[in-house]
This record gives sequence, C-alpha cells and structure tokens, in this order.
Amino acid sequence: MKTARTYAKVRAQSGATHTYPIYGKDARIEAWRMRSELTLESRDSAALSELLGQLQTALGVANLIMLPSPETRKQAENEAIIEAIAAFRERARTVADALRKDYRIKQLSIGSGGRPPAQPRMRSAALASADAAPMPIEAGETLIRATISGQIELTD
Repeated sequence: MKTARTYAKVRAQSGATHTYPIYGKDARIEAWRMRSELTLESRDSAALSELLGQLQTALGVANLIMLPSPETRKQAENEAIIEAIAAFRERARTVADALRKDYRIKQLSIGSGGRPPAQPRMRSAALASADAAPMPIEAGETLIRATISGQIELTD
C-alpha cells in the first residue's frame, strides 16, 4: 500500500485477505500462508503499468482484471438500450404488418447487465527482477448487455 500511495493517479485499497495453514508431516500446523488482494483503479494505464512493475519486485501478481470506467460503461449501456428499443420496435412492426394492424406499446421493461463477470488476465506468480519493468497491460473488450421486453397491443 505504501508503494501504491506514491502514485497520485492510481487509487489503491486493500481487498479480501485469506489465511491458510501449512501442515507438517505429523499433521500439525507448521506455518501460515496468506493471500491478499490489492485493488487498483486508474485512468492512466502508463502509471498503473509502472506501479504493477514496482509491486512485482516484492509481490506475486496472480491475476489482473481490467474493467471499463463507470462513465464508459454507462455510455455503452445507453447505446445498447437505444439499439435494443429499435430492435423491439422493428419486431413489433413486423408482427403488426403481418396481421395488417397498427400497434401501440402497452408495456416495456428495460434492463442492463450490471457489472459483467470479470475476465482475468493471468500473470505469473513468480517475482520479477530487482529492476522493475512496467507490467504490459492492454485494454480489451467488455460485453455490455441491454434487454428489452414488453407487450404490444394490436389496433385497427
């Protein structure tokens, strides 16, 4: 945490901590192993990459998960909702045209997926050399979903 706090453009906080006993041959606990999470948030990928390189000199990085910012997610969800509504209206128009009727939307439910399942970027748990090189990180893709369901009423 001390190292992470030296990076002004990176927000750091501790996460879950798990401890596990290490048993000896006589089934007695000889030592304890601890695994902790460190959550880092940043819009500056260069600073984040550099910090991760520094942390690897003392810590093993088990995985790295990158998620879009809340603003980016909201914008993508809004765009997906607009596309889903257009698809719903197109489907409703197809049904109404096939029956030679007009339609009106009686009920509409709009949903978005919330936080997506994390896609881990696996990294080696081995420690890096004393010369900390930035960890290569690269943005990927995140699936954003919007669902529209509803009822139409056919009219004359």
